Order: sequence, then C-alpha cells, then structure tokens
Amino acid sequence: MDYQIVIPSFKRSELLIKGTLSTLKRHEVDLERVTVWTASDAETKTYEGALSKAGVSVKVVQGLSGLCRQRVLISKHYPKGTPILSLDDDVFSLHTIDKNKRLKPFEGCLSRLVEKGFSLCEKTGAQLWGINPVMNGFFMDHTISIGLRYICGIFFGSFAGDPVWTGEDRKHLSSGEDFENTLRSFKRYKGVIRFDGVCVKTKYFAPGGIEAELGGRDKRASDHEQQLRRIASEHPKLSKIYRKADGTPNIKLRPITHQKLKWT
Repeated sequence: MDYQIVIPSFKRSELLIKGTLSTLKRHEVDLERVTVWTASDAETKTYEGALSKAGVSVKVVQGLSGLCRQRVLISKHYPKGTPILSLDDDVFSLHTIDKNKRLKPFEGCLSRLVEKGFSLCEKTGAQLWGINPVMNGFFMDHTISIGLRYICGIFFGSFAGDPVWTGEDRKHLSSGEDFENTLRSFKRYKGVIRFDGVCVKTKYFAPGGIEAELGGRDKRASDHEQQLRRIASEHPKLSKIYRKADGTPNIKLRPITHQKLKWT
C-alpha cells in the first residue's frame, strides 16, 4: 500500500530525531515515505540542518503555523484519496498488551498495522482510524472498535481531501481538533476505527509544539478549555465536558460500538 507519513513539528527538531524518527527507523519503516511539515522558512532551515547533522534523510516541507491549519493544508496537498499516517514528533515507542493486559513493547510490523487500519476503512466506509490514547493496560484490549471512540492526533490514519478536514462547513481550527475531527468523521461516515490494544509512549507538554505556538501553557489551557466547551455544546448527544483529577477540563465521548474485531 502506497501510504504517506506526515509529521507536523514546531521548534522540536531534536525531539523529532530522538522521538518519532528513531521509532520509525527501529520499526524499519521506509523514511522515503516521511515528510516533516514546518511552520516557517526559518523553521525549515533549522530542521534541515538538524537532520543533516544527525545523518537522517527525510523530506522537509514548509507549511503553515498552527497545527489544525497545518493538517488542513496537508490534506489538500496530496492527491485526493492518498492514505496518510499522521504522527506527532514525540512518539518514543509503541506498546501493546500481553494476555494479562500488562504493557509490553510492540514488536509487530508497523507497516502491517498501518495497512490494516486503511484496509478496514475501505471495508467499512470509515475514513479515520487510530490507536488507544492512553498508555494503561487496564483500558486496553485485544480488539479493534468500529463506532465512536476518541482518535488522538498522536497517531492516526486518514485520506487526503477528506471534507472532514477540507470541507467548507469546517468553521473552527482549534486546539480541540482531535475531538472535532473524531466527531465530524463519525457523523459523516457513521464510524471511526480504533486499535484498542496499541498505544504510544510520548511526552505531553514538552517544550515547543502547540504550546509554543499559542504563547505558553497558560494561554494554551485557556484556549483549550474554551474550544472543548464549544465542541461539547455542538455535539451534546455524543460528548460532554468533565474535569480530570487535577482539574484539567476534557471531553468524554459517548462510546458507540457498531462492531468489535479481534486483533493481536
């Protein structure tokens, strides 16, 4: 399958090399598939220099500032229907669970996982697939859920030109885009796909990234809460706001299951 891998990144060239690119190399993924998307000409030069110094050959393309705007541009950039695997720049490793639901390193073929995700989309009519957003075996299982599950932007598959991203009815480009994309895709295609037994080790709130683009952690938190409240109000039957133990606001999606497939 001729899928592409895109990695939007901002002020994290070193983290990108140590994180996602190292993970892809460890899983023997062809780096010719990979394109790193930057936010400015200066950023492009910084990334090209860092990659050259590290001896890593990866295409770098200048895009737009703002993660959601970047994702829209990426979806428009490739020929319509191109399978696109989107990754954050800080994916340090992939994990799955054993029969006792204990976490263990993912040692399967990453390309086969990706191809399975896109193949299931083609079979079911879904246009979005992803993996478990939490690194906790208690909340994981050896299944693939088809229905409504949260698809996190850390690691997900979609198709270029999908109106979920590019449609004129897309009125908001916000920090709540993961929830927005999940809900828009579910409503349009009647389902999304999630591998319940795969997760990634990442570094939330690392320097750079969306936090730097929004002007710091406090600004990000304020903007994020506003966007989450808006999204929940626009999809009241499918989502609701709640607060985590530390007081951070988040959205809980109503779990809808059309089908459960076994997966190991």
